[in-house]
Amino acid sequence: MQFMFQNVKQEANNANTIDLKLSLDIEDPVTKVVTTCQPIYWDTNNTQRTYTFAVGETKFTTPFNFNFTKGTRVWLNYYIACPAGGTMPKNGMKLVKADGDVAIPNGTDMTDTGGMSMASDYVGGAVMMPIAIVGKEIGGPTPSILLVGDSIQAGTGESANTPNARGFGVRMCYDMSFPYSNIAVGGETGANFVLNHNRRLEVAPFCTHVIDNYGTNDNGATLATMKATIKNIGNALKSANPNIYSYRMTIIPRGTSTTPYSNQTWYAPGGVKDQINAWMATAPYCEGTYDGYWDGGYELLEKPNVNGYIQSQFSSDTVHPLSVGHEMMKRSIDGYQIKSFLPFTKVENRIPQTPTGSVRRKSDTEVFQYWDANPATDFFIKGYNVYRDGVRLNNTLYAATGSKSVPWDKPMFYDPGLTTGQTYTYEIRAVSLWDVESPGLTFTITPQTQAVLVSDSFNRAAGQALGNVDVGVGGRQPGRQTAHRTGRSSMQPAPMDSSNVSAAA
Repeated sequence: MQFMFQNVKQEANNANTIDLKLSLDIEDPVTKVVTTCQPIYWDTNNTQRTYTFAVGETKFTTPFNFNFTKGTRVWLNYYIACPAGGTMPKNGMKLVKADGDVAIPNGTDMTDTGGMSMASDYVGGAVMMPIAIVGKEIGGPTPSILLVGDSIQAGTGESANTPNARGFGVRMCYDMSFPYSNIAVGGETGANFVLNHNRRLEVAPFCTHVIDNYGTNDNGATLATMKATIKNIGNALKSANPNIYSYRMTIIPRGTSTTPYSNQTWYAPGGVKDQINAWMATAPYCEGTYDGYWDGGYELLEKPNVNGYIQSQFSSDTVHPLSVGHEMMKRSIDGYQIKSFLPFTKVENRIPQTPTGSVRRKSDTEVFQYWDANPATDFFIKGYNVYRDGVRLNNTLYAATGSKSVPWDKPMFYDPGLTTGQTYTYEIRAVSLWDVESPGLTFTITPQTQAVLVSDSFNRAAGQALGNVDVGVGGRQPGRQTAHRTGRSSMQPAPMDSSNVSAAA
């Protein structure tokens, strides 16, 4: 494997040279103690530890072998030296720092504040990080995903900074075990990316697929301008890697029913957002500049779509999806298609598989149902609809998912208020993000009056264990009841000899 570094400030060259020295600290996965320090070299003889980057230079470390097991934590140690009065490169999100890690002379554009905590402190915002980690794959091929876009692709709105919760694209890569490089820039328009992308796209030749979500920050642009911008982005991606599979995300809404966005007419039904999304979804996609698209925005729309507003359950600032919104966007992406390097096929018209494995627990006036979750290949479902005698029961919004369908990861439903002796027909259907339902899993239930089970608890001495109790009552000891096994169904009482049962006091 190799590390790829650039002496840049995002798309601009850094104005001065910098020195960089690297090593890896490798932790024992069991003891969680660092047991190995592996030096990283810059020359083929494995002697040069420090490299001086020219202005704007891109450089790879010397390839090295690196074996580790799942669960091993690896720390990349830096020593960065910057000339007095110079500027530090900035092409990453964060650099965790401790005393002696960074040499920052007075007069640079960062301030050395000494030792810092490992939890969240960093120096000067975005700093130098590897632009990519590349290597020779063993047992492939495995897709490598390039994530391009704005703050939504970067994961803004996620509630937790965990490996599987850093935006919809990262969520998909994490679930599918895909390596990825996220070069999204918060607040950036697609038009700006067209003008400033060359340095970031130097990583594109090492990727097999790219997912692009630019567009929401271009709101206000005309339809013609939007088409031109998206085609220019697609052409730039293919220019950086002619063999890359490129996918567009549809543009998601903004605003809520009570908080319209300033350019709300752009997001309104039939507005530019809807028109550009329809254009992206028409083959050849984006007039042939992309290989396909993923419709991540549909489930985020308020239903019915009265003015293109996003549901408040999906966003707290009316712009960025919350974690549940990122999850819904992720579920629109066919990671299995990507994994198999297959040509693009649409997801929104697919029919989920019929649910299986339903189990019922009923009493005289209620029923609790649970069933098997649909397989992972039904990644595009948002949950399940439950019908009783043809009427859908799940009409209440589930706060955890922002949807009225039973959550995809909690396949269960409770239905109270039934009538004893009446037969009910239930049907469970999986439902996709686009409200396409599966065939139904059907069953009937007739609630019956439940037997009253008599125990010996009212004659039992305080502190005396009840023991192995079943539903039968018997025994010949006057004034006392004894529970025993009858061999009958647990729903049927055993015959009772009333002459030997005392009334309770």
